[in-house]
Amino acid sequence: MLPVDVILKIAFLLPDFKDVFALIDIFRPQIAFEPLEDLYQLGLTHDHSSLWPRLTLDCSMNDTMSITLYESILKLYSHVLVVDSWYSVDWLKKHLNPTTTIEWMAQEFPVTLENIHDWADLPITRLHLSIERDTPQMWKKALPRMHHLKSLSIGNSSGDIEDIYKIVAESAQITELEVNPNGFEVDNAELQHLIEWFHRQPVRVYADSFTNWKLLDYDLRQELCDVMFNCPTLDRLALTDCDLDDMDFSEFSFSMNTLQLYEFCLWKDDLKLLASRLKDSKLTHLELDGYLVGDDFHGMDSMDYWDYTCGMECLFNALPSTSIKSLVITGDDVWTDNRFYLIPLLFPSNCRLEKLAANFSYSSPKSRIVEALALSIRKNHTLYEFHLLKSKISIVDMRLLIQSISDPSRRVKTKRLKWITRISHPEDESTLKSLEEFAIECGCEFVQEEGTETNY
Repeated sequence: MLPVDVILKIAFLLPDFKDVFALIDIFRPQIAFEPLEDLYQLGLTHDHSSLWPRLTLDCSMNDTMSITLYESILKLYSHVLVVDSWYSVDWLKKHLNPTTTIEWMAQEFPVTLENIHDWADLPITRLHLSIERDTPQMWKKALPRMHHLKSLSIGNSSGDIEDIYKIVAESAQITELEVNPNGFEVDNAELQHLIEWFHRQPVRVYADSFTNWKLLDYDLRQELCDVMFNCPTLDRLALTDCDLDDMDFSEFSFSMNTLQLYEFCLWKDDLKLLASRLKDSKLTHLELDGYLVGDDFHGMDSMDYWDYTCGMECLFNALPSTSIKSLVITGDDVWTDNRFYLIPLLFPSNCRLEKLAANFSYSSPKSRIVEALALSIRKNHTLYEFHLLKSKISIVDMRLLIQSISDPSRRVKTKRLKWITRISHPEDESTLKSLEEFAIECGCEFVQEEGTETNY
């Protein structure tokens, strides 16, 4: 019989709660350890995602039975997620393991002048905060006092968030900042705070949206780009509405692992320059979205269109010489009738891509485009996952893609095709079921999800 502490260690190494549940079920008759039994009981009635791999606490669990069971198991966890206004700070302090860290999703900031010290003392390392126009300003006093905070996310906020940048720049421990403003425009002062932050801290994650990027001071924009694209500690950089076509790329090292550029303008020679800089970069994941959309695309003359296509060709040709293994291309359609010949460039003999996500046009693609893609995938021996994003496609063409990715000659351990459809255009369940069964017959996994921009 294994000791209880060994069983616990094994359980908390398992990534899937169904395996944890099965393990506890095996040992239940042989051990008398109340927290494991209580975890098992919660697993019978609660959503497993709220129990594993981290414990989620929200106000729906205020009933006496749930509270009692949670008090029993809380000390088992090294990380918990607190959603909204959990009813008691004192309860958390009493039952948390001293080494446990907290991720807090605060739609409302439950801090008053009287209890600000109680919240600041909690080991909150990650905070997701929504700031609306009517949000009390107490968050400005609370954030600088949260000395455990390393990651700050400001979600879809319509309030005045300019102080966020100053607080982050002056923080001694925040290394991750994600901002999704709704109406707020970054000013030159915020750029200066960001530059200071990159100079002072080993920044790991930065994501932001700039609706007025071109109106800001050029020298400050260039300096911010210099510190962002050359930051040696940066893991992920995500920029939205940040047109880089007037920035000097020549000194950018692209030292981050993940680069995500959304709703931006980067074309002609800029694409070629980006391709040349990526060859010496550390990038493993690249996302490009909206690089030519709307009037910018349709208003191009034939020479501009040709230059842009050549830019994409340079980018694709450069991929085997980079460290990029995951590529997402959305926005303007890469694989159109006029550019479908670019498809084989993604899959040369020395291809390194392991995961590819892309979208066709909003209307169903021509079969020859799908055939070209299917043929390229069939000949490839590195790609194990392909995501088709919010694209209409005939069932015949989808079956062709399933056959290509599952081809027996492809020497990859995993073969997976994910179809992310629009929530507004759900697919027929019987059709999806038939595609799943067909994929199993072919020897690959087919997954369909209704999704947003972020579940690539």
